[in-house]
Amino acid sequence: MTSCLSKRVPVINMLKIIDHINIVVSDLAKAQSFFELLGFSVEDGAELQGVWITQIVRLQGVHA
Repeated sequence: MTSCLSKRVPVINMLKIIDHINIVVSDLAKAQSFFELLGFSVEDGAELQGVWITQIVRLQGVHA
């Protein structure tokens, strides 16, 4: 039996760029401020709400 750990490729060789991420939070403004302190920036933004995003993230009342 072989371990899947021995077959891992280091992430540094795979990751070239982060295009976007979605993180579910209870306070969007506070979360954005936190990530800006870490050096992240918002280059483009959009508000998402309604049935479509609710079905995607499987959470009710999502406003992103």
